[in-house]
Amino acid sequence: AVFPASPLDHRGERNGVTTMTRSSALLVILVAAVASTALAATPRAATSAVAPAPRALVEDATDDAAEKAARSKLTTGLRSSDPAARAEALSAYSAETRNLGDAVASSKLVAMTLAKGLDDDAMAVRQAAVNGLAWGRHPDVAIKALRDSLPELRKDAEKLSTRPDPQSRDDRRMVSRVYASACAALGRHEDDRAVEALAEELRKLRPNRGPGAVSELHARPLADALLALGSRPSVELVVKTTAVYSGGALNHNQARATAMQLHQALTAFSEEIEYGAPPWSDRYDQAWRKWFKERKDELPAKLGKMVEPAPAPEYRFRNRNRDERRPGKRERP
Repeated sequence: AVFPASPLDHRGERNGVTTMTRSSALLVILVAAVASTALAATPRAATSAVAPAPRALVEDATDDAAEKAARSKLTTGLRSSDPAARAEALSAYSAETRNLGDAVASSKLVAMTLAKGLDDDAMAVRQAAVNGLAWGRHPDVAIKALRDSLPELRKDAEKLSTRPDPQSRDDRRMVSRVYASACAALGRHEDDRAVEALAEELRKLRPNRGPGAVSELHARPLADALLALGSRPSVELVVKTTAVYSGGALNHNQARATAMQLHQALTAFSEEIEYGAPPWSDRYDQAWRKWFKERKDELPAKLGKMVEPAPAPEYRFRNRNRDERRPGKRERP
């Protein structure tokens, strides 16, 4: 079944967001987004003790013939009017460059090529780009590209939120899944620039009381990613945000739902690092502020700047010693 009839361009644009056949769109987005979010936004305390080999950074990979061939195929694939074909071409380029060695995979050229997919109108293509940038890429390029993608995705979701028809609601959820994956990808980059990017978005959320509000869809992925980074400023911001969704705001169902999401994210983080968590109540924000005050000195004040790509996803398990850290050298402030 295709989306309900509406004015479409040659790529199937509807409500300002390019769509595609519902079954194929949902399949592409759901599979990619679930895999990306599950692997990318896990607090550092839950990471496997098995560390991947360090990856070297290089500035360019233009001398690699295999990369040139892969990029040529990508250029051809991106000319397709079919969003699924464009997404497949970008995913293939991402996979091929990962197999060409660390020097190619972590080059600025490859990261910038993948980042171009974030400018595509189709959510499936943007999802493929996010997946490609989530790990193993040049951190300077990856962090900037993912950071720049968040406001545009949020605006798409807000625009769709003002339209009450069922199809617009479905489209909004698809956009928000890509947004969540981008948050999770930033959550893999233990870098203060990633903290700043996510913090900027979280500060813009407000209790849902009218058209265009998307906090019930975006609060949890933003909180999870900030907590995955685990610095003192990132955890503090999530704790402070609970005050926005407290008191009288809890009388509104959507705001209460967002408050529950923030509480659940903080609870999962505190359990991973074995700090204990306060129970839910209508004064949960006060309990979390007390929790943070007692434990803030145990959290790193800064993460610094990454000088190696984010590590590949590893098998994760709970109750890991909180003193263990994911690999990935960075410049300390």
